[in-house]
Amino acid sequence: MIIQRINRTNPEQVYAIVENTSGQTLTVGIPTCWDTGGAGLAAASVGIAVRVPATSNLAAFAGIPQENIAKDAGTIGKILIYGLASAVVHVGAASVSAAGLKVGPANAALSLQSNGYPTDGGAGIGNSALPLVVVMNNDLSGPGTVNVFVRAM
Repeated sequence: MIIQRINRTNPEQVYAIVENTSGQTLTVGIPTCWDTGGAGLAAASVGIAVRVPATSNLAAFAGIPQENIAKDAGTIGKILIYGLASAVVHVGAASVSAAGLKVGPANAALSLQSNGYPTDGGAGIGNSALPLVVVMNNDLSGPGTVNVFVRAM
């Protein structure tokens, strides 16, 4: 983990060092989930492997990349696991992009969506009393980017 030194101008942020095992570039601002590949995961990658959201790993939200992480095997990068993230991709109408809305990764979607955070106990990141991702601004009129606060530690 990389913990930002506390200062007066920037909010606290915590990063995790991860390996991209998804087979595609992880782009800044898209959600990532821990790779739950089990026995098929290389021993060196266990505990640091992340990939794009899929049905099998939605409950394992990891964080938001703050730099592009190439798709090449063994590529290491960093993801934000706690703190304010700007320009995070969100798909949804203005009515589902309100400040304070809980959002999460959705299956095969390279964005945060309100349907990625179910209230019915279905697949997704669950009914946590402390949401993992909360929208911080509501100036979105459709698909675009939002500022979010991430709590994935």
